[in-house]
Amino acid sequence: MTAKPKRFVAARRWLNRLVTVVGIAILALTGVALVIAADEHFGMSASTPATIEGVGPATWYAMRGTRHGYAIRYSFPAGDVTYRDTENRVWKDVPAAAAKVCFDPADPAGRHVLVPGSYTCAGLNPFEDWGQW
Repeated sequence: MTAKPKRFVAARRWLNRLVTVVGIAILALTGVALVIAADEHFGMSASTPATIEGVGPATWYAMRGTRHGYAIRYSFPAGDVTYRDTENRVWKDVPAAAAKVCFDPADPAGRHVLVPGSYTCAGLNPFEDWGQW
């Protein structure tokens, strides 16, 4: 058996260190993304029924390609203020969804989302959170 030249040993050590550093960076970025996602989701701990003000057909582009559904105009009360917004959803029957709004009590104007009435706000929803609205 012949010994490997020193340059191959050095190159392999360098490659192992690079893979280790890249792996640690990927794990760190994944951790940061999970913390941000948890803050966004679990921060929306309040809910209230939504008042549907209008529904119209809509087409939009999402990560899965072009989506067809409805643009839903709605309002919801939070404190002494009524907020209005529009969101696109692929719900088959908008009235049957019994929509509600999950929102962050500290920032209802900035952090809210229209969800079906069966959705649990600020809970762990592994099957509901992946674009099934």
